[in-house]
Amino acid sequence: MTDRGYYPSYGDNYFAIILVLFILLAIIGCVCYLG
Repeated sequence: MTDRGYYPSYGDNYFAIILVLFILLAIIGCVCYLG
């Protein structure tokens, strides 16, 4: 049995999470800077 079938795109999901967090930080930074 192999686990590759269960996690085919784990790296892509990890990158997507980092990208979303970066965008959220950018939005919060803009709001704090403008506000």
